[in-house]
Amino acid sequence: MKKSNASLRAFYELGKRVAELREETERVHGTFAKLRATSAAAKNRRMEAHRFYKLYRDQLDWICSLGVTKGKPLTRSHVILLQRIFSSRKRRSLAAQCSRQGWSVQRLDWEVRQLAPRRTYGGARYKPSQSVNEALLVTERLLRRLIRWLNVMSLINSEAGKPPIDELPHPIPQKLRKILGEAETLEKLCAKKRGQPAKPRSKTRKTRR
Repeated sequence: MKKSNASLRAFYELGKRVAELREETERVHGTFAKLRATSAAAKNRRMEAHRFYKLYRDQLDWICSLGVTKGKPLTRSHVILLQRIFSSRKRRSLAAQCSRQGWSVQRLDWEVRQLAPRRTYGGARYKPSQSVNEALLVTERLLRRLIRWLNVMSLINSEAGKPPIDELPHPIPQKLRKILGEAETLEKLCAKKRGQPAKPRSKTRKTRR
């Protein structure tokens, strides 16, 4: 009988190989060298596989069996998100629910954020800026990300007939719209202080009240 979820099993085997090499080299950089992982993406993938191996050594058959008879099998992207849940009981329950209800990666990401708003591992830390110009530039970039997100939240949802921002509890929608306006003003101010024109925005359908 062919084993279920071959892609997850391959991911597990990669993690197992990383674990074996780490015991041999005793240094993570030596492990990456042996695995020929040179890019940041390749290194991250191997570290994610290693964590998957450690978390599911005794549950591999179980998690690979999810979605075989009902629902959908989990993908590598799903299990990477599940790694952010510290509690094994909650992680197992969420994995089963995700498979049973056929959640997308985006839906699982939202559910995980409710249980683990912050990543429990990895992630680069911000460093103090070396100049005023650098501080302005970083602030501008962060504001731009916030503005893009709030603009997406303000788009009309074809199914619900209203933007997702309006589905949030009162008074969050009104406060977010106020923040959006202030963020746009502040982004332009940061660009002006740096002596650079603010980047023009593409026109999108937005609803503001």
